[in-house]
Amino acid sequence: MVNGPPPADPDEERSAQAGAEPSFEWGLLENAIDYLREAVRRLEGEVDRQDLKYAILRLGAGLELLRKERVRREDWRLLFRNPETAEEDVYRRGDFKSITVWQAMDRLKEVAGVEINEVHRSYIVNLREQRNPLEHFRVRQSREAVSSAASAALGFALDFVARHLDEDSMSAELQGELEAIREALPALEEFVAH
Repeated sequence: MVNGPPPADPDEERSAQAGAEPSFEWGLLENAIDYLREAVRRLEGEVDRQDLKYAILRLGAGLELLRKERVRREDWRLLFRNPETAEEDVYRRGDFKSITVWQAMDRLKEVAGVEINEVHRSYIVNLREQRNPLEHFRVRQSREAVSSAASAALGFALDFVARHLDEDSMSAELQGELEAIREALPALEEFVAH
């Protein structure tokens, strides 16, 4: 597989067409950070059961998209479950089966030399174990359990961004969102500790 820059980001390309202002536009990284920030918002202040539910869902999605963004930076074809079948027009439409959580971690290690250690893998597995029944069946969790999982997952996410996604090159808006997550993390950690 030949590494190379990914084709132009479909989001950027659409916004450049005819100078039209897009009504809805998110790249992988922006979407990931937005999901993480929404999870934090859901866990701040008075928290009800919907907040807990959506915090789990948003965290799971955010973490998954961060890993996929790092894979995409190596080679956009690696986002396909079977990279040999990757086609640029299909990629641009987003009309393909993308890699699983486990494939993303494997590809990060194999292609980018990014290894997710056992402790961080356990955060991902724990969150996934909370998310899947919620998404596909039902769930019964305490705020403490969700906050604990969220705190660990957010700590991992911030570390992953800092080490593998070059935060300095991100827009001021994304950097601000990451800073808001950093600022909220101690409160979540304190809630978990008490």
